[in-house]
Amino acid sequence: MNVAAGPWQVLVVDDHLVVPDGLIAVLQRLLPSAHFDEAGAVPQALDKIAARRPHMVLLDVDLPCMNGLDLAAEIEAVYRLIRLLMVVAEVDPWTVQKALALGASGFVAKARSGCLADAVLAMLTGSQVLCEDSQAALERAE
Repeated sequence: MNVAAGPWQVLVVDDHLVVPDGLIAVLQRLLPSAHFDEAGAVPQALDKIAARRPHMVLLDVDLPCMNGLDLAAEIEAVYRLIRLLMVVAEVDPWTVQKALALGASGFVAKARSGCLADAVLAMLTGSQVLCEDSQAALERAE
């Protein structure tokens, strides 16, 4: 099965204007038939999730008004089939552990576009993915 062929719906939630554009540019090469959308704030993200039911949400942890982890918990509670990929500027073990406990399927650093591509493909097949920075952070915390 060609995972990239899917008609995937992907939502990128990040309050920085440039970040969603960059993530979507990377993912468009990977998933050419996917439909991408973006949200810069939690209320907008919740509206788009309710209306479009994306397969995957790429979610920043640092959002105004509501922490991305709290939003992940809300998404997981209401929309259990949506795969959540936490995309963060800085990887710390507490955030990785919390995200995974809340049901996130993956955790990657924004600066690692290669890891992002691998994570997205793995998650679309149902796997859980940690980039090497995330894995190393968890190992340091043990």
